[in-house]
Parts: sequence; structure tokens; C-alpha cells
Amino acid sequence: MILAKNNKTEKTRLLISKNLKETNISIGKLVFSKVDKITNEDSNTIFLDTEKLIFPLKVRSIEPGDFFYPFGMGGKKKVSKFLKDEKVSLFNKESVLVLETSKKDIIWLIGMRFDDRFLVTEKTKNITKIQLN
Repeated sequence: MILAKNNKTEKTRLLISKNLKETNISIGKLVFSKVDKITNEDSNTIFLDTEKLIFPLKVRSIEPGDFFYPFGMGGKKKVSKFLKDEKVSLFNKESVLVLETSKKDIIWLIGMRFDDRFLVTEKTKNITKIQLN
């Protein structure tokens, strides 16, 4: 049996406006809310500095050359290398989605790891919670 990549895979692209509260994506539903503090959650929930988000946001499939600054890793990393290090199979890579700003900065590999540049700090005034359900 020969397994080959399907080059006809449809790429996901979805724009998210600043006032959107929730949206359905292929792997679940993204729910956006403003919160006052960070709580303990799982990898399906992130807390971001609202002021660092440049709208409209976009949900899309990964693309060659994508990079981000994974939280806790202290530097820039290609998405493909990150997924390889996380032992994500070639077939599962096709279903990985990213959330990015309108300036094409990746915010989150949805359900996996978010980008350090959007981290909530002591200077953060407004916090956005994004949850994948």
C-alpha cells in the first residue's frame, strides 16, 4: 500500500472581526471573551494581551515558511520544525490550523502552543481569552 499526500486538500481561511464572540472552524468552535484575570485552563484555552492583537484575525491552514515564537521555548521556530519536534504525523499536519493577526504574525497553533509575543504581562490592561471547544 502506498500512502501519498493529497495535493487537492482545501486550505482553510476564515477572517475574524474584533467584535466576534464565537466561530466554527473545522476542528471545533473558537469562543472569544474579555476577562479580568488568567485562570488555569488546558491547551485548548489561551489568554492574550488584547492590545497586541491586530484585527481582523485569520484562521488558516499552515503554509511553508510559517514561523512563530512558541511560548516557553525562548526563540523563533518554524512551524514545520515545531510539529516535527512534537511528533505530529504528516497526515495530522494537514489539519493543523493557525490563528494569525492581519500582519501575518502567528498567535496560536490552535490547540497546541501560542506565541510568546502575545503573552499577558504585568503591563497588560485588557485580556482576551480564546477557547477551542
